[in-house]
Amino acid sequence: MYIKTINLIFLIFFIFSCSLNMKNDLDPNYNLKIETPTNKYNHLLSFELQKYNKFNKNHEDTFFLEANITFSSQETLTLKGLTPLYKMIGTIDYKLSKNNNNIKKGKISSTINYGSVTSYYGKQENEKFAKQRIVRNLALKLLNKIKLIINKIEN
Repeated sequence: MYIKTINLIFLIFFIFSCSLNMKNDLDPNYNLKIETPTNKYNHLLSFELQKYNKFNKNHEDTFFLEANITFSSQETLTLKGLTPLYKMIGTIDYKLSKNNNNIKKGKISSTINYGSVTSYYGKQENEKFAKQRIVRNLALKLLNKIKLIINKIEN
């Protein structure tokens, strides 16, 4: 009885001590400048990228990111044949460069389903919120991909 209790306490102590020693804040040795066109959703993309951008802003080694987001929407399944559901696809075209040399160019896509609202105002608001969710999702995907690319180059 006492041995099981002591083993359980030791196991819990070991798990917590290991998890507390993990260092989550990495100190990168580079800076990322973000450039996007000036429309509503590209501005939101730039804001989201800046919010999650934990790069060293005072470092000399600077990477440039050019990004542009586009959306397309199409009708998909219907709910019992009455109101259509829609599928929206958001795509980011990005180009990562350093000292006018292209490092990586590509596209990242994300899909979301929305719909089943009958009023015109509800449809417009639903579409707006779907675009905002896609922008947030794609910003995180793009930033993680860029971190991987830069770490691969640096190491």
